[in-house]
Amino acid sequence: MKKGDGDMYADQYRHISARLMRLDELNLSIQKVSGYTVEQLFQMFLSGYELKPPEYQSVENISKVVGAKVMNELSVFQRAIATWGEDAQMKMVLEEMSELQKEICKLWRGKDNRDAIAEEVADVEIMLGQLKVMLDIGGDVGHHKTTKLLRLQKRLEGQG
Repeated sequence: MKKGDGDMYADQYRHISARLMRLDELNLSIQKVSGYTVEQLFQMFLSGYELKPPEYQSVENISKVVGAKVMNELSVFQRAIATWGEDAQMKMVLEEMSELQKEICKLWRGKDNRDAIAEEVADVEIMLGQLKVMLDIGGDVGHHKTTKLLRLQKRLEGQG
C-alpha cells in the first residue's frame, strides 16, 4: 500500500458510513410509516408478492400494490393479536420456533424435509412479525440487523 492509500480508504469509509447512516435514518422513517423496515419490505416483495408487468404500468402503481399487501399483513398481525391476545401470541412465537427446531433436527438425522422447514420458517416469520408489532420494535430490529450484517460482512472480508 502506498503512502496516502490509508487516507483514501479512510475517506471512502467515512463516505460509506455517512451514506449508511442516512439509509438507516430513511429505513427508520419508512418503518415508522409502514411498520416494516426496508429490508423486510424487500424480503416480502421477493418472497411472495409477484408483480406481473401488464398489471403495473408505473412505479407508483407498484408501490401502491406492495404497500397495500404490506398494510394487509400488518392488519392481519394486528387482528391476530386482538383476537388471541398478546400473551397467547408470544407463547405462539416460542411454539413455532420449537417446531422449526424440531424440523431442523430431523434434517440433521437425514430426513429430506426441506418443505416442512420452509413451512416452519414461514410460521416463525409470521410470529416474529407479530412480536415486533406487540413490542413496537420493528425499527430497532431493523437497525440491529443492519449493524450485525455489516459486522458479519467485515468479519468475512477479514478472513478473505
